[in-house]
Amino acid sequence: IDVEVECGYYVDSLNASAKVNSEELVVRIGEDSSAVRLGATESRGEVWFEKDGMWGLGRLDLGMSRFRVALMDAAFTAETVSVGVLSWKEPTDGRFETNGMEWGGVQIPPIQGDFILSAEKLAVDARSRPLPEAQAEIIGSINWREGAPAGTFRFTIPWFELKHDNILSKWIPVPASDVLTGFYTGKSYLQWEQGNLTQRMNAVVREGNWRRPAQKTGILGINGAVVLESLVPPQTAAPQRLVFDSAYTSGLGIGKGAVVLSMGGVAPLLLQLVECSWAGGTLKAYGVKIIPEKKAAEMVLQFSGQQLQELLDIFEFKGAKATGTVNGRLPVNLDWGKRFSVSIGEGSLKAGMEGGTIRFTKETAEAILGIGKEAGAEEDELEKQVKVLMRRALEDMVYSDLSVTFINEPGEGTLAIVHLEGYGPAGTEENRIPIGSLDVRIHDIGKIIDSIIRGGGKGRIEVR
Repeated sequence: IDVEVECGYYVDSLNASAKVNSEELVVRIGEDSSAVRLGATESRGEVWFEKDGMWGLGRLDLGMSRFRVALMDAAFTAETVSVGVLSWKEPTDGRFETNGMEWGGVQIPPIQGDFILSAEKLAVDARSRPLPEAQAEIIGSINWREGAPAGTFRFTIPWFELKHDNILSKWIPVPASDVLTGFYTGKSYLQWEQGNLTQRMNAVVREGNWRRPAQKTGILGINGAVVLESLVPPQTAAPQRLVFDSAYTSGLGIGKGAVVLSMGGVAPLLLQLVECSWAGGTLKAYGVKIIPEKKAAEMVLQFSGQQLQELLDIFEFKGAKATGTVNGRLPVNLDWGKRFSVSIGEGSLKAGMEGGTIRFTKETAEAILGIGKEAGAEEDELEKQVKVLMRRALEDMVYSDLSVTFINEPGEGTLAIVHLEGYGPAGTEENRIPIGSLDVRIHDIGKIIDSIIRGGGKGRIEVR
């Protein structure tokens, strides 16, 4: 420790100023010798001794920069900390101010407050404004009557309305372009006793909205509460549930849904359940794995009761009209690094037991059957007539079996094979033509889905 001191003596007072540079100080407290580290700290202070019947300390002003405290697993840092003691008589009144604080990777807004210090206790009453709309209050105390320090602090933010587009990016690691609005409140509780730090935080959102305009993505109508039993590192005591009214990305929208999440444990953030209404049915994903360092997520989507026609509309496919529903599962990976993208794995969808209808347009049916292409020499008039009958069957088909199988093709992306069985046209039985097996192939379906989500795309179809 390097110390520089300057003193001045006057008739009835003594003034001293000091500068202290320390690379690292280690102080061990309590029976378990918990370490408090002050690393690379620069301190400046002034002291006045005033004559009042006898010499005594009148006032102390202390300022520290590059302040760092490592306590248990949590690290506190601050650009500057200033403390002023107004009188050195027990109990002692004082004031303090902090700027540029950070705790466990979470930035803490400036704090100003008052304190009362006695021989056994420090009481604090402070204020902070983390957001222009939010006034926070911090009340707490620390005592050391039984040797090892112990204390509690409560942090409260009353209900406030958030309107600023990117204000949260100052305190948490989100893109500055993100828009977060709605009504919020929060409470936090810290207790230090016998060398153990207990944390608890409760945050509530009402009518919240999150938007990322650059990627045309958002979640609207967010409601719920999240309770953390540890803020640093974040950890939930039990699964937490949030609900939302709708969500969207460029070419895709979903309806009401819910998210059940947990923090801590094996994964920093695990979405135990994500469910929503989409395409007339329900989508669910269990155990969604969030990978923050890769800005990615992995999940398996469970499809239930999706309307076939709504799926055709989402794919902007004008070549058919259909009825019926599909169910199934499909692995999906999300990536929001340089740009938002979606990739899919191997899975399948299958129509419900009730079946349905599919009516291809004349042009699409002819393309599927190869009508209009150059006929081979072996094709006779009978084969041409059969194709015409098959075309009419496809124009008014009743299917008993419909499935979509997704297969990864090395070097060529994901292939979707649409399999159909049934008959047509859907008229009297004597006019029906059985359709034993019809496969329609859509190449590179992963890129098609990714393109649709970001604004629209088309597929290439051929018959096997």
